[in-house]
Amino acid sequence: MPFPVACIAAATQRRKGQNAARPWYLSGGVAAANCVAAYAPKGAASFAASLLDLTGNGNHAIDPGGAATPAWDAVNGWKGASGDYLTTGLIPASDHSWSVIVCFSSAAPGAYVLGGDTTIGGRMGILLRPDNAAGQVMYVHGTTLTPLYAAPALSGGILAIAGTTCYRNGVAETGAPAPGTTAMVAVNALGRKLDGTDYGYVVNVQAEAWYNTTLSAPQVVAVTAAMAAI
Repeated sequence: MPFPVACIAAATQRRKGQNAARPWYLSGGVAAANCVAAYAPKGAASFAASLLDLTGNGNHAIDPGGAATPAWDAVNGWKGASGDYLTTGLIPASDHSWSVIVCFSSAAPGAYVLGGDTTIGGRMGILLRPDNAAGQVMYVHGTTLTPLYAAPALSGGILAIAGTTCYRNGVAETGAPAPGTTAMVAVNALGRKLDGTDYGYVVNVQAEAWYNTTLSAPQVVAVTAAMAAI
């Protein structure tokens, strides 16, 4: 894959605001007001530190979830197992204008890297779907019935959804998930929330950022490169 999964380093500088440079999650000229939450479990000083929202807005520190707290280390970040998940409390806008970008590794087939949905729609998530010979990534940001399926599947990389455009390692996928009108629901990391029930999957997450706007293609490329290069 074009970008390594070693996304984040220099955790101390980052958590002090990276005075010498813009934070990775604002690369490409993204306005600070548009980054709702950003997390960098890779390189964090501790599991507790990995749950902090780096934007400093104080609204979206992650809570541990599941019967067992996900494992963590400074190299792999959050290390999800079946039943482990993290609740973000983030609810994307129902106009499907939000964006998310995530750096992950060691994902099992069928794992949700992140997501939240209801059986009637209102979904946003990234699923590594192994239901055909080639395998697929499933991107959802809108209705239940019309996600975007894109081959091949992958166990690690940097994936993004920006409005109805989806990106694999900074490159736009062909096609788009269809937006809908159903209200969105809260999303989980390392899994998904479905009709209020939390599910966890086998996947490691090194970094994740959420935006209340549709990032442009150059911005997605810039954030992807920054996540990969730091």
